[in-house]
Amino acid sequence: MRRGARRIGLTWVACVAGLSISLAAGVAAGQTETPTRPPTVTRTPTHTRAATRTRTPTRTRTSTRTPTATRPPATATPTRPTRTPTITRTLTSTRPPTLTRTPPPTRTAPLARVPTRTRTATSTRTATKTRTATRTRTPTRTGTATRTITPPITPSSTPTIIAGVEELKVEVLQNYPHDAGAFTQGLLMRNGLLYESTGLVGRSSLREVELATGQVQRIHDIPAPFFAEGLALVGEQLIQLTWTNQVAFLYDRASFASQGQFTYTTQGWGLCYDGTHLVMSDGTSLLYFRDPATFQVVRSVTARLNGSAVDKLNELECVDGFVYANVWTTNWIMKIDPSDGHIAARIDASGLLTAAERPGTDVLNGITTDPANGDFLITGKLWPKLFRVKFVPK
Repeated sequence: MRRGARRIGLTWVACVAGLSISLAAGVAAGQTETPTRPPTVTRTPTHTRAATRTRTPTRTRTSTRTPTATRPPATATPTRPTRTPTITRTLTSTRPPTLTRTPPPTRTAPLARVPTRTRTATSTRTATKTRTATRTRTPTRTGTATRTITPPITPSSTPTIIAGVEELKVEVLQNYPHDAGAFTQGLLMRNGLLYESTGLVGRSSLREVELATGQVQRIHDIPAPFFAEGLALVGEQLIQLTWTNQVAFLYDRASFASQGQFTYTTQGWGLCYDGTHLVMSDGTSLLYFRDPATFQVVRSVTARLNGSAVDKLNELECVDGFVYANVWTTNWIMKIDPSDGHIAARIDASGLLTAAERPGTDVLNGITTDPANGDFLITGKLWPKLFRVKFVPK
């Protein structure tokens, strides 16, 4: 290492000495050597190297990086259009099926089927309930519905013969005018005058009527919400039931003055007095025998025809040891043995109204006897006539 250093030092000394000799020779030669100095002094290559050391290409590379830096946007640009169609395709493929499939079930199936089912079910069920169910009496008694119900069930002209049951029919002796606006629920006769209980909420009443003319002599209106029902007379006291209000009103027959009331827990339909007990129906096959002083139930029986219970027993009349009962929605009247409920006879009361008189009327209801001669007096709800009849064999 030391020897190399010495050689380098000697080399630099030799160069310096040579340079000094050259300078001295130039001075001695005079000015003729001056023109050659500029080329020697302007060592362009040296300056060029300096320019090279500015690393212009390096800067150029830096500038080249700029386009490189711009490549990501170029790359991002093609990426965005790629995502856009993807989103577009998703929305397009999803929405059309939904919009296309939804209308058919909504506009075609439901709208086409619902009206059909509604009309069929309504018309079928209404008819069924009106004729069979005991508790569907409200439609019959609303006032409006009563005038559009179907005619009552008419007994066959050739009834089934039942052993031990007498088959009877009505024979009309005379007819009288009757208030066609009276929804008859209870009927009885004393001293030549009719006493009538009429129903419907807001139209219920207790009336005294002249038989021959049908004129109302006296009336006591029953306010809402009461729906008046059956009527009976015990001594000089009138007892009037209500349908679902579970109250029986007591009146003085001569003045219609209130004399109190009874309460009960069933519905109230028909009522009559057999001389010992008040006999009451509640729309079923049962007959309740009540104490006339307290209205407490003493006993009850079930009305049976050939062993089968007969329900919808309505207005009642107690006479000659039997209870006569209208059967609601039919033209039948049952003659019931109160000792055991056995039906001894059934009476066909169809055909009393003509075809011209039938429109706007309701079912047969209202039965009593004339104490003077034992004739029966029968009518119906909203009927224009009341009939004096006898029950005779068919």
